[in-house]
Amino acid sequence: MTKNIKTLSGELPVIGHAHKGLGDPIKLWKFVKELNAETNQAGGLTKGWLGPLFYVSVSDPEMALTLSNACLAKNYMYKFASSWLGQGLITAEVPTWRQHRRLLCSAFNPSVLDGFVEVFNRQSERLTDALVREAGRGEFDHWPHFSENALQTICQEDEFPR
Repeated sequence: MTKNIKTLSGELPVIGHAHKGLGDPIKLWKFVKELNAETNQAGGLTKGWLGPLFYVSVSDPEMALTLSNACLAKNYMYKFASSWLGQGLITAEVPTWRQHRRLLCSAFNPSVLDGFVEVFNRQSERLTDALVREAGRGEFDHWPHFSENALQTICQEDEFPR
C-alpha cells in the first residue's frame, strides 16, 4: 500500500532513519525540521523507519485530516506515555476517543479559536518579554516563566500574585 510513497533520504539497514535523530535534543530537532522540509517537498507525504517501526510523515493538512479520520488507533508507544499522562486526549483508546471526539472537534472549531487570538497574542508577547530578560545570562530555569504564562492563558488573568 505504501510503495508509491517517497522514502525519506538517509535510511540505513536495520536502524532506518533512527540515526538522524538520536543523540541529543538539538540533533532530534534538526531531524524533525529536515523531515518536515523533505515531506513538504514530496507533496506532503513520506515514509520511513525508526528501527523496526514503520511511520509516515504527513504535512498536507487535507491529507492529515483524511488519515486522522481513518486511523484512530494509536501506536503502542502511547501506552508508555499513559503511565505519566494518564488516560487523556493524547493517550485515549479508540472507544474513548470516538465517544468524545465530536465534543473536542466543536471546542477546537476555528470560529471558537478565533475568539482567543487576542489572549494568545497577549500571552505570547508576555512570555517573549520574560524570556528576553533572561537572554545572554546563561542557562536558566524556564519552568517558572512557562507555568505562569500557561496559568495566565488558561485563566485569562492579567497577573497572578507571586
